[in-house]
Amino acid sequence: EKSYDEQHLFASIPTIPPNSHIKVLFHSGGKDSFLTIRKLVKEKLQNEQDPFHLILLTTFDSSTRVIAHQEIPIETVLKQAQHLEIPLLAIPLNRCSGET
Repeated sequence: EKSYDEQHLFASIPTIPPNSHIKVLFHSGGKDSFLTIRKLVKEKLQNEQDPFHLILLTTFDSSTRVIAHQEIPIETVLKQAQHLEIPLLAIPLNRCSGET
């Protein structure tokens, strides 16, 4: 069984005040996810009257540390989130014995 160093799997999630407007984006690390992030950041900058916090969410295989469908290592997505200064919640998934 692998253990994970939380410091390396999660970009820091800032303190978000209660009743804040939060948008959570499932981020695969691919082009479409990046374009959506870019659009949301632009929207956030243009709309000062309705500010919101953006949090990225992704899942990855706990044994291979790869994001499904994109075949991108979780470390790559973590670096993207850190570079963009957007919090990332990365959830490791364990394969069950019955999964194919």
